[in-house]
Amino acid sequence: MPYQTSDGIQTTHACAICSKPFVPIGRHQKTCGSDACQAERRKRSKLSSPRSIAAARARNARWCAQNRGCHKRQPWLLGAPPVRGYLPGLGFELFIDPEPRWPVDHRNTRAIHGLVTAMLGEPHQRWPGWALLPHRRGCQWAVFVRNEAAAEELYRRRVVEAELFRRPVQVRFGCRWRAKYPVVRKRGHRKLRVDAITPVVIQSTARATPRVEPTKTSLLSTLSLELPQRLGLEDFDRESLVLSVVSHESRKEVVQLGAKYGAVPGWVGHVVIDTNAVGEFLLRCAANGPGLGGRTAFGFGRIVVTAC
Repeated sequence: MPYQTSDGIQTTHACAICSKPFVPIGRHQKTCGSDACQAERRKRSKLSSPRSIAAARARNARWCAQNRGCHKRQPWLLGAPPVRGYLPGLGFELFIDPEPRWPVDHRNTRAIHGLVTAMLGEPHQRWPGWALLPHRRGCQWAVFVRNEAAAEELYRRRVVEAELFRRPVQVRFGCRWRAKYPVVRKRGHRKLRVDAITPVVIQSTARATPRVEPTKTSLLSTLSLELPQRLGLEDFDRESLVLSVVSHESRKEVVQLGAKYGAVPGWVGHVVIDTNAVGEFLLRCAANGPGLGGRTAFGFGRIVVTAC
């Protein structure tokens, strides 16, 4: 049955999903190629599981090496890591009774940090085990714990006796949530704007040199070394991430945590980044729960990521 496209071209092909007429580029094409139909086709395809996606990418790499002589990967053409489902971790609101005598602002988050540490009973690790998030309800802070089993066990207690600002308090837990891995379908250059809600803290390995502005080196370091470990991507390839800083409007901000933690410097403002699909995936993961950079257990590194 002949069809006529919107631009007057005669064709005998109709999209298998939306039924609109289209001119295929080959006998293999069954859909019109729109974003909506492509997304639906992927849902129906067997290539929706991470294992099948990874296997398909490996087959494509072997074919390109044999037939096109492509022995070196091109990072800008790489797709996002083939993971689906939920990030490791569980988040929930914190309610404190009686309420603190003064607001729990950022300089006082060391008290919330100590409270969560005592409730979880876990030793400090190299990578932050949880993150504090600014919140509109409760004590103005929520917590996202990477160890889902420990977070679930704590949440089931509903009410926990604890101490805050040297006063006995009861901690209740509000709504809980899980964060999903972002779906990044487009490859190539991805121009993103990253806004820092709370200061982003990126330090050298020895914590001797704080990075008080968003640079290519510091962002590559925290995104490819620290963050994948907190996301459960143990076999992450650091060479798959590429990015460059297009522009930024940022300034140094120092938060006086006090006590043994002292003054913690970071940067606030925004930065525009040109990155690949891998970089977009990591940045959106950081925004969904774990945060960007270090000291996230004190509420640092809360970001918002938008496409430019």
